[in-house]
Amino acid sequence: MLKSITIKNFIIINELTVHFESGFTILTGPSGSGKSLVFKAMAFCFGKKVDRGILKDPSLPCEVELTMDLSQLSTDYPHKLVIKRTLLPNGKSRYLLNEDSIKVTELQKIYQALFNYSEQHQHYTLLDQTTHLDYLDEFAETDCESLETAFNDFKEKRRQFDQFERARLQFDEPTVAHYVDELNAFFEEGSDYELLQDHILQLKDIAHLKSSAEQLQASINLGKAQGLIHELLDAEIPEALSSSLIQFQDAQKEALDAIHQFLDEDRTLKLSELTKRMNHWHDLARKHQVHPMDLSDTFQQLQESLSLFQSTDMDALRHTLKDAETTYQQIATSISNKRHDQAEVLSQHMTQWMQRLGIKNGIFKVEVLPAIPSAMGIDQVAFKVATNIGQEPLPLSGVVSGGELSRIGLAIEEVCQSQLVAVQLLDEVDVGISGAVAEQVATLLYKRSQKTQILCITHLPQMAMLADQHGYIEKATVDKTLKFTFKYLGTEEREKALAELLSGETIDERGLDHARAMLSQGQQIKMNSEITAEA
Repeated sequence: MLKSITIKNFIIINELTVHFESGFTILTGPSGSGKSLVFKAMAFCFGKKVDRGILKDPSLPCEVELTMDLSQLSTDYPHKLVIKRTLLPNGKSRYLLNEDSIKVTELQKIYQALFNYSEQHQHYTLLDQTTHLDYLDEFAETDCESLETAFNDFKEKRRQFDQFERARLQFDEPTVAHYVDELNAFFEEGSDYELLQDHILQLKDIAHLKSSAEQLQASINLGKAQGLIHELLDAEIPEALSSSLIQFQDAQKEALDAIHQFLDEDRTLKLSELTKRMNHWHDLARKHQVHPMDLSDTFQQLQESLSLFQSTDMDALRHTLKDAETTYQQIATSISNKRHDQAEVLSQHMTQWMQRLGIKNGIFKVEVLPAIPSAMGIDQVAFKVATNIGQEPLPLSGVVSGGELSRIGLAIEEVCQSQLVAVQLLDEVDVGISGAVAEQVATLLYKRSQKTQILCITHLPQMAMLADQHGYIEKATVDKTLKFTFKYLGTEEREKALAELLSGETIDERGLDHARAMLSQGQQIKMNSEITAEA
């Protein structure tokens, strides 16, 4: 279970610590008090991508630390987990698990294994038909791994067969061998086209420098500088000045000699050789009808084709492909049969849950239809519903309201979730429902909380009356600083908070009486649920 979270410098939260209990916990508070930010901080701690805009103070790091107790779970993870993420002002993140560095990819695996986070509009993903196959496979506990392995093996065998077939139709073995020998000899001097381009450009720059140096020397030789130096040397001048002029003349000669040494004939020759190689490269690329940069890839493909010619028996390759296809078809057909069988069972379960959650005449139908063979098999799945008597089941998008979709989403999680997570986070997923239906949904969540910790942000009094704990988050400005506080409500505070959910900020004795009655009703529902579970 999740024990606590500490949040620092996160969006609008300066600092906040929340401790959690097992069972069914609801979080309420005024709009904008930071309830959803607590859940978002959890996702952030496990590596959710963010930008530096989440830093409340951009000059300080953001820190989120989670503590979990997994001693009651059968898991390979340590019983105590302390997970911490620090986002620095420069945008870099550090991740720690029990004070040791950990890769973000590993943290995300832990999050997926231990948490289920449902947001207000997340159930709208049910309108995407591509997700329906995943739900059915989770319900049916389909062995998709063996199916994917068989498909990938079949795809690779098909690739090898097609490559050999293309090579056989395009070339004969002697021709391919000639091309391989030709390209092998050419690439012995290097296969990096861009590197060759860079070398040529560098040498062209050097050639330009040589031309400039020669012009410089000619200008000096033809100019007045040499004559003036000689006139000064012939004149009667101090010995020190004469020595300086001689040194200047010698330095000039040494500098020009150094330039010529650097720009020697070898570099000019090298440029000529590399230019010839570049021209040859382009000739070979035109011959094989590829871009010069792709010539090395063509060489590799020809090597593979030659290897196939020399080592492959066409009949044996065809037989191997057929075996791989047969294996895939057998596994895909077996899984397809299982999907068809379990689709009927899932349809029945979902129909019962729809009616239990207030869609009285609801019918849920899972259709399994043929699909192009893929790593997911030979099926596609479509969920259809009818919400009125005599109505034919139709795709979800054209039938259900937002409230109905929320209930269907909660039901399908209940039915299809084969493995319970440690923590379920629900952020206003009860939108669009009220009254008796809200009570039914709350009862469902309470029963689920006997097996997994549930944290639920809600505005529904029906949720509040069934919660084991009622947490309250609020914010206030103290000394011009925004402060967030969290506390669990006692009996009288719960009555007041429930009355607020029922009637708004204006609370009278009648509202408090209604709240007390609902809390008493909630206790009775809990007792009945426990008796039913024991029976």
